[in-house]
Amino acid sequence: MAAQLNECFPTISKIEYKGVESTDPLSFRYYNASEIIAGKTMKEWCRFSICYWHTWVSKGHDPFGTPTMTRKWDDESPSMDNAKARVRACFEFMQKLGVEYYTFHDRDVAPEGKDLAESNKNLDEIVDYLEEHQKSTGTKLLWSTQVSRYLGLPAAPFVHRRSLCSPPLPLFIAAPFVGSPIPSPAEPVLPQALHERRLHEPRHARVRVRVQPGEEGA
Repeated sequence: MAAQLNECFPTISKIEYKGVESTDPLSFRYYNASEIIAGKTMKEWCRFSICYWHTWVSKGHDPFGTPTMTRKWDDESPSMDNAKARVRACFEFMQKLGVEYYTFHDRDVAPEGKDLAESNKNLDEIVDYLEEHQKSTGTKLLWSTQVSRYLGLPAAPFVHRRSLCSPPLPLFIAAPFVGSPIPSPAEPVLPQALHERRLHEPRHARVRVRVQPGEEGA
């Protein structure tokens, strides 16, 4: 089910432009989405996006401190239910702030499974959930990557971030994660089917995501 508008932030209404004289802390004083500047609206010039990890997954602590963020909808478990709660909070937040784009790493949105198959299954399920929310809100994905799969693994073999620098074992662990979104040569994917596996504009695609067949740039 798509996010309810007042599920996570029930006391906050949509943030509106109220001008430089506004004393409302939950208003835009300078950003007016519909104001035209040099032939384009501010909304067109400023393609704001929400970074999923920083906004919904990070606990707000530095290397020498403890977490500073608690979120009532987040029980901090690595469960699929909690992952979906974060999705609902994210889309409600974007609707109320008027932000139309978001970004994520794969493990930001879906928990790691006990093995590669379960990890991919979790990601596929959350991608379906994200797609549902995108369709109901008009929000788009700006970009996504698999970076957090490296960052989330134990030890430091991925510190080099390059296969030529890493020992063999971590490279063998990383390869299936990187390859999982890439269609197998044994199972060729037609353009239409590939579009259906994308959530965003194809030029930014790095994971299994979905757009409608025929969308520009596909």
